Amino acid sequence: MREIKFRAYIHDIKKIYPVAMIDWQENGVYVRYLEDGNTRPLMRLSDIDLMQFTGLHDKNGKEIYEGDIVTIF
Repeated sequence: MREIKFRAYIHDIKKIYPVAMIDWQENGVYVRYLEDGNTRPLMRLSDIDLMQFTGLHDKNGKEIYEGDIVTIF
């Protein structure tokens, strides 16, 4: 069974961060992400792209997430 984890691409700042929490509320879905080990404020799901871990690693041991571009030689 693979580990379930996500990372988030933040549209405004064009950066990717690990996700700390996904919160389903009556008025929408919100995500908290980690930056430098600190949890950041809630962001609307519409302001980010969530990418789920595939359970695979590249040849250097780096985790591969949905949406990653992988080159095969």
